[in-house]
Formats: sequence, structure tokens, C-alpha cells
Amino acid sequence: METTQTRTYLAVPHDEKDEARKAAGKLENNKSALRFDDERKVWYALSGADMEALKRWKPDPMLTGVSAGDALTQFTDFLHANGADVPDKVIMDGTRQRIRMRDDKPGKKSCTYVGHLDGLPNGWFNDFRDGGKDELSTWYFSGEEGDPVASLHMKAVTAQSQWDRAEAKRVLQDKKAGNVRYVHGKFGQAGHQHPYLVKKGVQAARGVHIDNKQRLLIPLQNADGVMRSMQTIDPEGNKRLTKDAEKSGN
Repeated sequence: METTQTRTYLAVPHDEKDEARKAAGKLENNKSALRFDDERKVWYALSGADMEALKRWKPDPMLTGVSAGDALTQFTDFLHANGADVPDKVIMDGTRQRIRMRDDKPGKKSCTYVGHLDGLPNGWFNDFRDGGKDELSTWYFSGEEGDPVASLHMKAVTAQSQWDRAEAKRVLQDKKAGNVRYVHGKFGQAGHQHPYLVKKGVQAARGVHIDNKQRLLIPLQNADGVMRSMQTIDPEGNKRLTKDAEKSGN
């Protein structure tokens, strides 16, 4: 039996949902192996589900009706419209790219973009001069209205790519959180005579540690009081946040 180890989205038509739920059966906890994502409006199989029994509803990217070439052209036009000096090769692999604005001075690269081709192609752009915009400019692929089958497969493929990206981010943030807790725990409480604290006229709060390079280690917690990130401040006042660590809730 082939089982899924993570959430797996499916292209289940409305009139086949009962059949799909019956095929999915139940997990070891006696709960249904199939759930409906109310936000994305699509069915998914839970971890441990028998994917062999659900293979007829596995989404097919070839049925989504999306052309990678058309998506790349649309995204390039989107970057142009936002004032970017678009390079010859626009990268749409989910990584952050830094490029020039058309009115940038030589050597400057004042904007970033991210483009995704998986699922429903999408991306965002930010001109971070003057601190950046409060809201990113976003783009989504707009193709011709497809048939219901294409729409259903697109919805499932898009939901899967969004879920996979979120899971990869969560795994990385959990790893970073473990790292910062380990580093923070290696060192003891900071005293009040650290040059940065003296300059600011403040005392070291409880939980602020100091490492062997005289850097303050400031724990950053989430809403549940769990340390998920850390800020370091050296004697000269240079500050650094843990790269790729969780930001919201700290």
C-alpha cells in the first residue's frame, strides 16, 4: 500500500466526493483519511492515507491549461509595469531575486521579486527604496477561462504547491529555532556594563545573554512564549537577526 507522508491535495469533483471518501477509508485513529480545505475549496488526503486507492483523483499538471511561456511573459510585463529594469532572463523558481529599477543609479539594485511557476503561476515585487512599500505588488497568472476539469486540477496543484512551500518554511524555521535556543543556552546572563547598554543608558533584561565575542543575545519569542529567533548586538551596536527564522509573533 502506497501511503502519503504529508497532506496530499486531490482533484475530486463535487459529485464524486462520497466515492472518494469511501475509497480513502479511515486512518488508524478511526477518522476519515479525506478532508476538505475550506480556505482553498479542495479535498486533500491526510498523512497515512492509502494513495493507491485515491490515484484516480491525483491532480495532473498537464490538465491545468497553463503555459509556462505565457506565465513568464505575463510576469515579465508585470515587472516592467512596476518600473523594474528587467533582465534578459527572468527567474521563476521561487527564489528571491534582486534587480535594478529603471531609474536606479549605477551599481544600485533597489527592488526584489519572487516568481512561482508551480500551481497557478504567481509572484510579487517590492521596490524597497525609502524602506519599501507596506504592501507588496502581487501578480497571478490570468489565462482564458478553462473547463471545470482544468479548473479543478489547477486548484489542487496550486493548493499542493502552497502547502509544500509552507511546510518547507516551517521545517526550516523549526531548525533555526532549535539552533538559536542551543546557542542562547550555551552562554550566561549579560551584565549591565556592556558598551551598547551603557551607551543607551539601560540595563540588561533578564534572559539577555552574552557570548564569547561580547555580543548580546536577545531571545525573541512567539505568542506562546517559545523562543523562535534571536537578535545579536555587538559592542559597536551592530544588530543582526537570525536569518530565515520565524518573524511573526516575536
